[in-house]
Amino acid sequence: MTQHRCPGLGEPLPGTCTPGLPFGASPDLGQRGSCCSWEDPPPAPGAHQPGFHSCYPQGLPGPAWRGKGQGWIQCPAILAALATLLGAVLSFTCIPASTKGAKTDAQAPLPGGPRASVFDLKAIASLLRLPDVPRIFLVKVASNCPTGLFMVMFSIISMDFFQLEAAQAGYLMSFFGLLQMVTQGLVIGQLSSHFSEEVLLRASVLVFIVVGLAMAWMSSVFHFCLLVPGLVFSLCTLNVVTDSMLIKAVSTSDTGTMLGLCASVQPLLRTLGPTVGGLLYRSFGVPVFGHVQVAINTLVLLVLWRKPMPQRKDKVR
Repeated sequence: MTQHRCPGLGEPLPGTCTPGLPFGASPDLGQRGSCCSWEDPPPAPGAHQPGFHSCYPQGLPGPAWRGKGQGWIQCPAILAALATLLGAVLSFTCIPASTKGAKTDAQAPLPGGPRASVFDLKAIASLLRLPDVPRIFLVKVASNCPTGLFMVMFSIISMDFFQLEAAQAGYLMSFFGLLQMVTQGLVIGQLSSHFSEEVLLRASVLVFIVVGLAMAWMSSVFHFCLLVPGLVFSLCTLNVVTDSMLIKAVSTSDTGTMLGLCASVQPLLRTLGPTVGGLLYRSFGVPVFGHVQVAINTLVLLVLWRKPMPQRKDKVR
């Protein structure tokens, strides 16, 4: 067998690279080399060539060439660490110690009574027994459930149903997050100065029903992009209004506990979502998420219509 030398390497190699490629390719190892022409025919598939060496592009040895892009993997982790550090600094310097003023009718804890622990089931149950709190909390959980299931399964739906690549799915999620920031920061503030909490809550549930009907018929990612603004509006409005109602229904000392209960809805959906959403998606496909959203939010709208929430003079903040 004729021996050849690769540029930049001093040891002879057997002529096993395939001619016609910009870099000679090994048929049995599938690695590219820097040799361009060979006189001997390539070996048979699966044949073992003792002493065979692969050629890499000149100036880039094999291990360094393969690890050239691995440094970029650390960039997202570094950026996340810097953003977390910035958030910690802002939380210590910009957030006031008290964000809720004292009320004359606030339910103060009994003097000399037992102090509640960090995870006190009795304290949580007592909060859920307050007037209007169970109904508002159930509305929050029920209306979030269909959208939460869909968003948990979105990574699979985007690649399996929409036939998107990983980068394209990331762009779509960035678009979703950008709309959520704009809606929650600008749109809801303007609407809350003109409409009451009850009107905004009913409007969000009604838009959920319309989006669910359209979601049951969507067939492409373009249709989903048209639905995203309505979905984001309903989701942000529902969460802001229900959180405001629940916080106003409890005393100042119980605000943290109620905020923790409100924040526990999303982790609950992320825990149950993969199992329930996977079973629904495998059995009925993507339209089932729209059907479930229409059914649940129609029941919620009927409940809100028959028994309205108590009217308050203050608006959503």
